[in-house]
Amino acid sequence: MNMNRSMVMISIFVATFLAAAESSIVTTAMPKIVASLQGIELMNGVFTVYLLASTITVLIFGKLSDLYGRKLIFAVGAAIFLVGSALCGLAQTMEQLIAFRLVQGIGAGAILPVTQTIIADIYPSEDKRAQMIGLTAFVWGGAGVIGPLLGGFLVDYVSWHWIFLFNIPFGLAAILLMVIFLREKFEKSKKTIDYWGILTFSFSMLFLLYAVQKGGQGHWLSGPVLWCIAAFVVLMVLFLWIETKAKEPILPLYMFRELKIWSANVIQFLVNAIMMGTLVYMPMWFQGGLGTGAMEAGLMLAPLAILWAFGSYICGKMLVKQGIRVTSFTGNMILILCGAWLAAMQLTSGSYGFYLISALLGISFGITVTLYTIVVQSAVESSLSGVATATNSLFRSLGQMLGISMFGSYFNSRIVQHMAAENLESADINQMNRLINASGIDQLSPSMLSQLQHILVSSIHDIFVIFLGLAIVCVLATLLLPKSKHSRADSAADSAARPH
Repeated sequence: MNMNRSMVMISIFVATFLAAAESSIVTTAMPKIVASLQGIELMNGVFTVYLLASTITVLIFGKLSDLYGRKLIFAVGAAIFLVGSALCGLAQTMEQLIAFRLVQGIGAGAILPVTQTIIADIYPSEDKRAQMIGLTAFVWGGAGVIGPLLGGFLVDYVSWHWIFLFNIPFGLAAILLMVIFLREKFEKSKKTIDYWGILTFSFSMLFLLYAVQKGGQGHWLSGPVLWCIAAFVVLMVLFLWIETKAKEPILPLYMFRELKIWSANVIQFLVNAIMMGTLVYMPMWFQGGLGTGAMEAGLMLAPLAILWAFGSYICGKMLVKQGIRVTSFTGNMILILCGAWLAAMQLTSGSYGFYLISALLGISFGITVTLYTIVVQSAVESSLSGVATATNSLFRSLGQMLGISMFGSYFNSRIVQHMAAENLESADINQMNRLINASGIDQLSPSMLSQLQHILVSSIHDIFVIFLGLAIVCVLATLLLPKSKHSRADSAADSAARPH
């Protein structure tokens, strides 16, 4: 049977939607889950453990897909995800739910890198590949919007258990489509797994992510955070040493001899940090500064999600005709424009500007995020495509988590400083929370409301200035990327990647 790329892409879209939706679908169901299972003090663990597991396992699954083939690792990862989903749906205590979310997160860690590697395998043309990656990103973004709505519907009309059980029939269909329709030429031979590399990398990431989570709460200089950072450094040094000795390292260090891989991953890190910041602080300005509701704030981000796919389409066309550097420069100049526009926003500015900025950001992220994935994939031979894609995905995740943590710490410090300048006491932070959450605003006096809105907008403005600075760094880093339309690995990768 010949490979049916349309069926393979349907499988990828379904799997991507399920993995992405699980990051957000739980949010609307959490009150019912807490009421059913008790343990409100453990609530954050349900979100955190999924994120930790999926982040840590990205690189591991990427390497395994190079060793054992994309189809097998996709099927295994998706099966683990579905087993975790079934167990979550049957959980009887909050502790069980957290443990089962860990299983679910491990499986989710395979879906993004392996599916994007499959796209690289079946679409050697960078133009078409960019379009498919863009559509996948559109599905991922759409899941973030639909997930909470779907979760609310299932909780209200069925049961919270079904936000997890819902995955099973669709996940099984995705696995079946992939197994039947994906054809890959894969040489079977005895493989060596880098167990020590997996162990040291996993624990180093665990310590780093814990430090980032606690640091984001304002505890960067606390003893536990400093110890975790120290442990991360020691384990990462040990991991890098192990990778120089391993026969089949999960992270082949010689891959980073290519300057374009370093550049693409670093810019990917920065772009995703900016992206997460905009997704948090633009709606916050909308709700707290302009006094809109959560739904309108969410709609403001709709142009970003919709035009992301269009940005990926532009990326594919420009990459073929203009080359890597011009495409990167274009995407990041749009990002600078958005950063400057946001930094120029005032409390008196209307809402229409934010919709236009959201649209431009969607185009910019569509160009840049897609481009740097393709650059990394095209810079290596097909036998390293899985781990190269997974490394890029890891930089994306770390950029999002470190970015939002750093921005959060800085934002909180600026809030405190601005409140002190306005002679407001720390107790008034509770009133700021009411303003941000749009609850209890009617209880604030007009003068207090005006003061708090000014403080909030001033603090967010400081964040937007940082966005602008990071966007400028992205443009400068673009100079390290090659001008060429194709990398030297493209011809070999294209030959190896054609369907057989």
